Amino acid sequence: MSLAIDATRVQYVLLAGEAHGEHDGWWEVADESFAIGAFEFVDDLGNPLGDLDAPGPLGFSFVDFRGTRVCGPLTSILAVRYEQGES
Repeated sequence: MSLAIDATRVQYVLLAGEAHGEHDGWWEVADESFAIGAFEFVDDLGNPLGDLDAPGPLGFSFVDFRGTRVCGPLTSILAVRYEQGES
């Protein structure tokens, strides 16, 4: 059985260790911006930095409602929320 999550519908992300300040841990994802891919740092031209022979772990990225990009390792996501919609 798969617990498939439609990444294109993710509306909120619960990040580990975020229950302080203005966040209750849930981050609102803006404009269907949630994405999953290789977690790596790049320079201003988009060229990967670091060891190119060692692929990075899976990571995530999204833009919050203020326009701030939030990125991190996929393992820091505790849960996601989205409306399931039509099947």
